[in-house]
Amino acid sequence: MSQYPILRTSPPERSAVFSRSHELVEIEETAEDEPKLYLEASELWRQFHKCGTEMVITKSGRRMFPPLRARCTGMDRKAKYILLMDIVAADDCRYKFHNSRWMVAGKADPEMPKRMYIHPDSPATGEQWMSKVVNFHKLKLTNNISDKHGFTILNSMHKYQPRFHIVKAHDILTLPYCTFRTYVFSETEFIAVTWKGRQQSFQTSRKIQMSSFLNQDHSRNLQRHQNKISSSVFFCVLFILICLYSFNFSTGNYISECSLLKKNKSR
Repeated sequence: MSQYPILRTSPPERSAVFSRSHELVEIEETAEDEPKLYLEASELWRQFHKCGTEMVITKSGRRMFPPLRARCTGMDRKAKYILLMDIVAADDCRYKFHNSRWMVAGKADPEMPKRMYIHPDSPATGEQWMSKVVNFHKLKLTNNISDKHGFTILNSMHKYQPRFHIVKAHDILTLPYCTFRTYVFSETEFIAVTWKGRQQSFQTSRKIQMSSFLNQDHSRNLQRHQNKISSSVFFCVLFILICLYSFNFSTGNYISECSLLKKNKSR
């Protein structure tokens, strides 16, 4: 698990991106509870971050890989909390992949109003949040500016920074009046790309080779696919053999009965 990011508390309308250092920075607060958040699979995120993490966006919406997952500690076990995520522009630049690396290609395009993704388990008690890994895998990214499904709308070839938020509240309707605790992990920064842009980048940098997780997952999926094909072929052949055997058996009985009838008639 990763170390904590720099933490600040602020109303949602003033919530901003904060850079993260490698050292743990703790901000003392007067509240009795001290929610803290760890990034899961941080090593995998750091490996991607070294060569520039990419996230595919589509018109129909696509989930993130690696998925954003976190673990919470320091919560009041009986109090209720709401966990949220949003994705904001990391800078005001547009990018292109050139000479095997991402480089600035101009000024950023105007951004659509950002949407907060509320974790579907919200609100839940601190005890419930701390008992499991909080998975934001259902969050989807899209470049469809007319999206009506609540997906996060991003511009292709722009850099973005995911942010986690913890809000102590009993009801989602009270969110506008609550204080947000914002957690940012710099290694989760990524560039949004279409399938075409991703393929161009992957062919040059071979980023997929850096993740043994991806290779192992691909191998497992391939093996499962081959096993399914082998099982299907086996059962098809077995079914055909059974049918042939039944046909031959029935035909043999029919011929035998015909022969007996002929013999009886000849007598």
